[in-house]
Amino acid sequence: MAMRGASLRRTGLPASRPAPLLVALHGSGRAGTSLVSRWQALAETEGIVLAGSDPTDSQHWSSPADGPGFLREARRKIPIPIAIGDRDKFFPIADARATVDALNASGFPAEIVEMRFHDHEYASSSAKINKTAWEFLSRSALETDPRFAEYRKR
Repeated sequence: MAMRGASLRRTGLPASRPAPLLVALHGSGRAGTSLVSRWQALAETEGIVLAGSDPTDSQHWSSPADGPGFLREARRKIPIPIAIGDRDKFFPIADARATVDALNASGFPAEIVEMRFHDHEYASSSAKINKTAWEFLSRSALETDPRFAEYRKR
């Protein structure tokens, strides 16, 4: 997987053993390692391969230059965990709930974890958030192998 400014880690896993891949997409103003490093301990314990990419301009993602080309789109329903604080000033909790409802209605296994007295900041709670997300993801099995389609902006 070629990624500009990316972090890809497969620590201690034999190449012959299939392993889950977790792609961490960070917000603007960050780097791929900002999320990958927070998953490292759990990844080593659980045998997860981590990937995180950097946008062309560190201040924002730009489609189609960043993201979809390296991610590609698999035509299957990938599980999506969402963690949100009840004091997040960027994303209202009602919108996160509506997103999870829409994903589930479209056949995507999605789950929301609402953190009381928590804002948008991830780093201080990352171990708990990641563990909860992995518990959800590890309960979900992908039914088919991926068949990729090139992303085309609509």
